Amino acid sequence: MNRSRSRPLPLVAVVFTLVVVIYAIRLLVPAILLVASARAAAEFAAKGLPDATRWAIAVPEMLGAVLLSIPASYALGCGILVADLTGAILVHVHVGERPVTLLALLEALLLLTLIRWLLHRTRRTA
Repeated sequence: MNRSRSRPLPLVAVVFTLVVVIYAIRLLVPAILLVASARAAAEFAAKGLPDATRWAIAVPEMLGAVLLSIPASYALGCGILVADLTGAILVHVHVGERPVTLLALLEALLLLTLIRWLLHRTRRTA
């Protein structure tokens, strides 16, 4: 009888997974508040942005955050988030704001993706 043992995840993979989940939560909570908050609706209206803009930014952000935390759908979530964060950055620039936090979130996402790719590459060669 041949039993295949599952190898325990290395500490790096566990830490990476925790960081991705924390990052996803960091995106998910403000996105939920963006669609649920009357204050956010008033801020968007004051800037001349239609209400649909809030939903167009928040819904893909929530979807991308959830998909990002599932290893099998990481790439899809990452793609959705890159497009969403780029759109949010453009909206901020359009209304004359500096999207420093959004740029940092986009950079962090790209860095996480690079780290994930390196981890998978290292795992394949080992």
